[in-house]
Amino acid sequence: MKKLLVLICAMVLLVMSVAVIATAAEFPFKDVANDIWYYDAVKTAYEMNLINGKGATDTYKPDDNMTYAEAIKLAACMNQLHTTGKVTLVNGTANWYDTYVEYCKTNGIITKDYNYNEKATRSGYMEIFAKALPDSALEAMNNVPDNFIPDVKMDAPYAAAVYKLYRAGILAGVDAKNNCAPASNIKRSEVAVILTRMMVKEKRVAVGLPKEELDPGTLSAEDEKIYKRNKSSMERLAKEMAETSAMATVGNSYSYTVNSMKVLKSDNYFRYVVSMSITNISVSGTDQLYFEVLIRTSTDMENHEVYKVSTKITEDDMKAAGWGTRPDNFGAEPADE
Repeated sequence: MKKLLVLICAMVLLVMSVAVIATAAEFPFKDVANDIWYYDAVKTAYEMNLINGKGATDTYKPDDNMTYAEAIKLAACMNQLHTTGKVTLVNGTANWYDTYVEYCKTNGIITKDYNYNEKATRSGYMEIFAKALPDSALEAMNNVPDNFIPDVKMDAPYAAAVYKLYRAGILAGVDAKNNCAPASNIKRSEVAVILTRMMVKEKRVAVGLPKEELDPGTLSAEDEKIYKRNKSSMERLAKEMAETSAMATVGNSYSYTVNSMKVLKSDNYFRYVVSMSITNISVSGTDQLYFEVLIRTSTDMENHEVYKVSTKITEDDMKAAGWGTRPDNFGAEPADE
């Protein structure tokens, strides 16, 4: 009896060992190290059956640029996964991508033909991905005003797609200024990150301006109308000026993130109190900086320009004054002209 129990235990341990080995072997890509920045994204996309190997089943080719055929395949798979809960699409016969092209055309994801083997531009794949999921799955979570993205103005033919993905938290841009680089290509390593953000809402990122924060009682009804009418351009201006001042204060080896922005009104000036996180790029650690940006408006309140940006004040100053209240030493009160 004891020998039988020992034999059974040994068999169970053997089965468990085989299961562990099989699990470890499930991720096939030998060119994606488990300590590389995009490993988790590639692994997640693979487990969702959105991606597979390129050239061989055990290589992902993370540094290769994505083609339009690959972008269309990914869009089709994302749509089917979202709609049915699984991916059952397989490669075509004449051309491997024919199945996915047909699916995307049938489901309104694409409406034209592409040079399918050509490297996709960022704006090109964004137009495809923006239609890969229904609008309800790409709801806006970010405050990204029109013309916020420096190199994508609203008159660009692909602007609607780009802004939709920025607002949904899928994209944050290629640099600290949130540029899109619409004419450049995108690597397969980057694509894996985009896929996880498309399919996993918790992976989406914050970008753009802080959500509107008005201190109750600080703006009159008329001022509030003016503020809301001009808010996108004024907030962008305040953000840019605070970043410029931060760079002048601590140098260009730092990255800057606007945490929040509050607006006060006095006379002919909208006063923006901007809280920023300043992170040293080469040394870990984050500090807080606070700036006051005064936006001077014209007599008819339709045009505006920066009057001044205050010097930095300490966090203790802000705490002593109370957030949203201008300290006495926080920028001199400008005289009306």
